[in-house]
Amino acid sequence: MNTSASPTLRPPLSAAFLLLPEFTLLAFTGFIEALRHAADRGDRSRQIHCKWTLLGTSLTPVRASCGIEVSPWEVLRPIPECEYLVVVRGLTWAHRHVPRELVDFIRRAYDDGTTIVGLCTASFILARAGILDASRCCVHHLHLEEFRNMYPRVEPVADQLFIADRRVITCAGGNGTTDLALHLIEQHFGASVAAKVANQMVCDHWRAHNDPQARVATGVTPAVHDPIIQRALALVQYHLSAKLTVERLAAMLAISPRNLGRRFRAVMNIPPGRYIKNARVDLAEWLMTNTARTITEVAMDCGFSDVSHFARAYRHRRAAAPSEFRKFTSDGKAGARTAPEIDRSTTPHWNW
Repeated sequence: MNTSASPTLRPPLSAAFLLLPEFTLLAFTGFIEALRHAADRGDRSRQIHCKWTLLGTSLTPVRASCGIEVSPWEVLRPIPECEYLVVVRGLTWAHRHVPRELVDFIRRAYDDGTTIVGLCTASFILARAGILDASRCCVHHLHLEEFRNMYPRVEPVADQLFIADRRVITCAGGNGTTDLALHLIEQHFGASVAAKVANQMVCDHWRAHNDPQARVATGVTPAVHDPIIQRALALVQYHLSAKLTVERLAAMLAISPRNLGRRFRAVMNIPPGRYIKNARVDLAEWLMTNTARTITEVAMDCGFSDVSHFARAYRHRRAAAPSEFRKFTSDGKAGARTAPEIDRSTTPHWNW
């Protein structure tokens, strides 16, 4: 990238990527591929309307979580001509290995006026750099509790794809980084260019910032128009393994448990506590049908305190013991199912 170029000649969209060790390759490629398609006509991939570079502490390749290595193009330097510094992270256990030099570089870029974009678990590093204090950030729902415990001064949000707060944009990762890139392309070049990019990337549409993070459904969710209940249902799915209580759910929604119960009954015709327990049972049934996990493992994965607790809840919902259902499916009398056959009102999410 030509560092001597006049600011008036800066392309409409320019980004410097900072790949941190154990970054997720999908988060990186989903974003940069969208820029590549927007940068040129046809499939020539010239950096005309978009420009990008890859920075590193050295030119030594950076290892992605899948084992593939990507080499930076240039060493760390001031990036005044780049509008975005895109930080890509992945495995959370490796956060402690991020050098202070990189954290300080992110902070300086922010102080110099660059918009910081954090993809996947980069939100942890941005919080460590101190640029998320007293603000909201987007985290993957699997890392919500971990983030909340590590950075209590930041408000993590796990029911959206990405969040722009001040000059920091955070994205949960996965395919959501493509949605974010398409959003930025639309902001810079208009909807027609974003639509062209989406078409070239075989995306039938791109999701908005406040769309929920994708999760696999084991049931059918009824149409819900109450925004509070919409968010409540999403939050239940993100916390199925966290022993979510009605009181905690109400606090996350900033309403009283009584108000939550009243609205939940009016919309869902069921108390919120029963809905949460039913969602756990439905998830457990899916796991027993589609995986080889033991009943004990299923109970723990679905937030039950022990197998007895799970068995009571399952019998209350299905009028049978979990062991009876497991035997029924393993005998070949029922194949793998994509949704519970009873009360299709929940859409559980699970951790692999």
